[in-house]
Amino acid sequence: MSVMSQLSTTERTLHKRVVQFFHTYQLSPQKGILVAFSGGADSLTLLSVLASVCGTSALKALYVNHHLRGTDELELEIEANAQRCEELGVPFLYRELGHGQVDRVSAERGTGTEEAARHLRYGVLRAVREELEYRFIATAHTRTDVLETHLMRLFQGSRLHFGSTVSPVTDDMIIRPLLRVDRDLIDVYLREKGSSGVHDSTNDDTAYLRNSIRHVLVPSLSQVFPGWESAVERVGDEVNQLSRAVQMRAELLAGTVIDVNKEGSRVTLTVTDGIRLEPPLLRRLVFLAFSSLSFDAPRRLSDGQVNEILSMVTRSGHSRVVTPDSHVYYQDGVLIWKKGMPALSSGYASLVYSEKTYVCGGFVLCAQKRRVDTNADRDAVWLPSSVPVGPVVVRSARPGDFLELEGMKTRISDMLRGWKIPREKRWEVPILCDDIGVLAVFGAAWGGRDRVAQRVRATPLAPDETTLYSVRKDKGHDCG
Repeated sequence: MSVMSQLSTTERTLHKRVVQFFHTYQLSPQKGILVAFSGGADSLTLLSVLASVCGTSALKALYVNHHLRGTDELELEIEANAQRCEELGVPFLYRELGHGQVDRVSAERGTGTEEAARHLRYGVLRAVREELEYRFIATAHTRTDVLETHLMRLFQGSRLHFGSTVSPVTDDMIIRPLLRVDRDLIDVYLREKGSSGVHDSTNDDTAYLRNSIRHVLVPSLSQVFPGWESAVERVGDEVNQLSRAVQMRAELLAGTVIDVNKEGSRVTLTVTDGIRLEPPLLRRLVFLAFSSLSFDAPRRLSDGQVNEILSMVTRSGHSRVVTPDSHVYYQDGVLIWKKGMPALSSGYASLVYSEKTYVCGGFVLCAQKRRVDTNADRDAVWLPSSVPVGPVVVRSARPGDFLELEGMKTRISDMLRGWKIPREKRWEVPILCDDIGVLAVFGAAWGGRDRVAQRVRATPLAPDETTLYSVRKDKGHDCG
């Protein structure tokens, strides 16, 4: 009697699908498979079927402890997982992240806990695979996971990624042999085996988005729309085909409209050069331009940031948008991206509670309490406490800003142009404002002049203590 004939119907189904998976993608299991093993139902089924189909000689299971749950629960889980691996004859490997590491990465990347944990887990998996000199990392993603991802992207309004499919085999050889398997089949398989995966208490917490989809949204959908799974797959496939077509067009255009400097610190995207760029196409070009910046690790643009960038192109929104570890501005039909954070462009920097504030390019704006020097340059920015109306703040110049001089109003943009400050540098020049308007412009450090409003000059410069504002090169923030 053959081995297959001794298996249950469910086992035979899973065996056939895994065998077909390796045949379809022409993969050799003997090159080594590192299984991402949490011990849950999906990963336990994957490990069990792989051990049966491929043998255990080139198979190892890796458990990553994220330290996101209580110590007692984790210790029991680790012990149970080690025992299951021993029963299957598969070596059990254990790695752990630092305490609080997931939260730190979540804050740094601006993502949720789930995404940060996933990012770190894959980093560990790749590192261990390299140590072992294995070819593959196997994860237990199922058809049910893909459907949940479609729902999540749909209701998050993810334009670019709604129809994106989870790849069965990625370029760096992450394989997903169960991708066409429903979770219901896995439940039946384990039940017939008299086994069960470990229970992760966080999987019950609907504070996590995917858990809310799984435990709240899906049951309601199944009740109102029986068979919704096939409908979502059809729509996803159609959107994915359309998305791929637009992406291919964007990638073809990128070579002519995107330019990257040698260091990868400056990227330009020409958006008005006789080429009609529909919003879906322009969105993809924006992502391609941003991804051309050379970062140590990938950065993400939010949908809101992309909308702000498109708003700049139509000249109806921001003149500059701050993006992850970079900023972008629009000039004469070109979006210009630069690495680094602009110190002033995203809003106000208050000087109410500080005697200094970093502005840009290694400069510091200082505010010193001093007695007025009557022999000082008349253009020095002496500001008696009686002059400002409301808080004193420093920011970049905005379109329409003007400085009221003796009997005339001068546009600050004209000043900066007249001082021959390059257009791309003008945003760096700080201006001092209160509730009424501009008090002073600090152009001297950029090759221009420091100019003050008439209402500052009109105040009698008595020998009382006042505030001297100046821009200095940052030497340990020394304002002396």
